Amino acid sequence: MHFLNPLSPMTRPPMWLWPFIFCTIFYPIAPSWGQAELLGVELAREIVKRAPVKPYSPVVFCEKNQNRNAPLPVINADTDRQVVFWNRVTAEIPTTFHHAWHKKTVDGWEPMANIRLKVEKSSSFRIWSTKEIHPTLHLGEWMIVVSSGEDTKEVLCIARFIVEPSVNANPSPQTR
Repeated sequence: MHFLNPLSPMTRPPMWLWPFIFCTIFYPIAPSWGQAELLGVELAREIVKRAPVKPYSPVVFCEKNQNRNAPLPVINADTDRQVVFWNRVTAEIPTTFHHAWHKKTVDGWEPMANIRLKVEKSSSFRIWSTKEIHPTLHLGEWMIVVSSGEDTKEVLCIARFIVEPSVNANPSPQTR
């Protein structure tokens, strides 16, 4: 009976095939390379059927991908009682996204909330978090930092907005 030697040139794969074999064997246990991606963001007043409704203007954007000097969305503290930050994401495996809400103070950015959002494997999954607005407490500039997985230091998006009192909150007295 003749046994083949697995290391003989006749049974060993050619050298050009080794990278493919390596990827096939080790890719499933590799870290989460490219497992989650942020496809879109929206800052709105509410969510209806998992979609943002009544978006704020100007449109919110990820500073990672846009000009930092672009105008920020403005939320009217006298009429709007909540802000919804909506994302459309994709995930190759179930993961967690994080929305870290920060308010700008004289000392820098103060963390206000850190929301964990579980995402299933999907090519288009929608997630959102909300922040209640109190007219006297929440005036000023806000920042939402989006990250995914366990490493919240890997930032996918930074979105900013401003909460202001209504321009007509104290109308001038009318003259007769």
